[in-house]
Amino acid sequence: MLKTNDVNAPSNPVDDMLVADDGRLAFIRCARPKSASITEQSVELRRLGRLSIHRQASQPLTWWFAGKPARKDETFTWPDGTKLTVSVGTISLFDAKGFVETKVHYAGMKYADPMPMVYPTVTVDPKNGVVQVEVTSTKAIVEETFSDTEENR
Repeated sequence: MLKTNDVNAPSNPVDDMLVADDGRLAFIRCARPKSASITEQSVELRRLGRLSIHRQASQPLTWWFAGKPARKDETFTWPDGTKLTVSVGTISLFDAKGFVETKVHYAGMKYADPMPMVYPTVTVDPKNGVVQVEVTSTKAIVEETFSDTEENR
């Protein structure tokens, strides 16, 4: 799993960043220092209902998520209709209890949690140095259609 920043020793900032938003399409592109395992990342949000994350990566990427989606091949589907599809890369590991949330006090002191939150993790191997994930939400599309109908009355 990728390490998060240590507040006492943060990683170097991105080398380059582009942010654009025209109301329908939002786009963020950032390039990391060459020492990072993710060299470039872009996030594209097409309103409403579609998010695309494209990463150039030299190592497998692991992340955790909430909820209990159904899995079929490279796609996870949540009960509300939200879908996450790995469109470039291959899921190499799924661990239903892969991430245990660790509670910390101020200044980072950990304490024993008798009922810690446990989340599934997924690991994706890059294909030719790229991982791409698409997230779609049919709920957002239905809500937009409903609000458009209400406005037109």
